Order: sequence, then C-alpha cells, then structure tokens
Amino acid sequence: RNVEAKIKLEIGLRFNPLDTIKKRPVQHVFLHPFTGDPLFDGGQINCLSLNELIAEKLRAGAIRKIIAPRDFYDIDFVLRNKFDLTNKEVITLFKKKLQEDDADTDLGKYKKNLGRSDEEIKDMNSRIETELFDVLAPEERKNFDLNTALRRINKAMEAIG
Repeated sequence: RNVEAKIKLEIGLRFNPLDTIKKRPVQHVFLHPFTGDPLFDGGQINCLSLNELIAEKLRAGAIRKIIAPRDFYDIDFVLRNKFDLTNKEVITLFKKKLQEDDADTDLGKYKKNLGRSDEEIKDMNSRIETELFDVLAPEERKNFDLNTALRRINKAMEAIG
C-alpha cells in the first residue's frame, strides 16, 4: 500500500539563536532491506544545540498561544531518554527565551503542566490523535500517554528548584 509521509521543518525567524549552531548529518530510516545501509545521503543541516532545542520546546510548551501536543511529546521523549532537565545551560536558555517573549521568568510558575491550565491540558488531550499520532511511528504511539508524560515533566520541573 502506498503511504504518503510528510516531514515538517520549522524555520523560525522571530529570534536569533542564543547558543552555537552546528552542522549535523540528517538521519533517516530509509534503509536497504538487506544491507541496512542508507538508501541515500541525507546531507547536512544547520541545527540548534540540544540545550537550546530543549529550551525552545519548554518555551513552546509553556507559552505557545494554542497548546500543542507535539511540544509535550518532545519534552517527554527527551526525559524518557535520560536528558537532565536540571542542566544549568538549559535553564538559563529557557529563562532568556521567556524574556524574549516578555513572559514570566519565575520558573515556579511552570512546575505544574508547564504553567498550563487544566482546561488547556484537556483541550490538548482531545487533539492528540489528530495532531500527534499521525506523525509518530506505531511504537512511539504506544510509548506516549499524556498523563504519564505530564507526571514525568512535572517531576523534572520540580527538580529545577
């Protein structure tokens, strides 16, 4: 069966990066079925540092106008993969990004559900299947549960202090 797959690239022009940009190889899963070798060279692309990328995700999760399931999925993904959210550089970048948007920089506000109301969380939960699951691999769909993700995110944010 033919399946159309789309890749979404976001190119933000609102603010300049705060950390060093690095050129990195594009990784993909299009592999030869017998050899396991990549079917094509993915090339390279300029990328934000991992710390800045996570700070951006925290900002988006905390203050994006319309709450997006992908932000909470991405934050939960890095936490499940043992990223330390208490990393001082991430926290510093997160605060700077909040400042850029004239948002509250008191991190205490973001300890529960990144500062989102129960109503916003409920709204986001109602959109997970249509906005998130279509772009996740089947195994990742099984791995993601919003309530579990929120508990993990809240625990990580509590540790920031």
